[in-house]
Amino acid sequence: MPLLTSGRRVTIRQVTPMDTEVVQRFVRELGARTRYYRYCSAIRELPDSLLARVVNVDGRCSATLLAMVEGDRPATVAMGEYHAQGNEGVCEIALVVADDWQREGLGTLLLRELAVRASSFALRVIEGFVLYDNAAMLGFARRHGFRLGPSGFGPSIVRASKAIEGRARLREERISA
Repeated sequence: MPLLTSGRRVTIRQVTPMDTEVVQRFVRELGARTRYYRYCSAIRELPDSLLARVVNVDGRCSATLLAMVEGDRPATVAMGEYHAQGNEGVCEIALVVADDWQREGLGTLLLRELAVRASSFALRVIEGFVLYDNAAMLGFARRHGFRLGPSGFGPSIVRASKAIEGRARLREERISA
């Protein structure tokens, strides 16, 4: 069970089709700004088509991971996903962390685990798309070695891309934010 910067522990697990309501509840409970930055829209919950894409993954060309905490009511505190983009060895990655859990190292933890999984299926590049005013995510991308550049979707969206580094195994350790 990974240890975060605060000393709290989380469990990372692959989503299943049975997690439809877990994922939808997580998205509903995100702050409006966090939801907007993740989905580039003022949604309240995921549309059925996007929800199906998130929970119906094969673990190879697509994966969704949930970071969970135990307690009186188990809760999802972060979600990360990747989806392969054709046969070019590129996958799109997306991360979102619940407002009260940001800056604990969850993004780093999910990024690392997603990269390990993607590399084991011959995916070589991860890329994500970030709103130009999402300073926290752009800073995160820079700290983790992503190159930032034009997205091709207009000036309000930045493309962040990075070659996947090896197949290092994720170890339980204190994660630095």
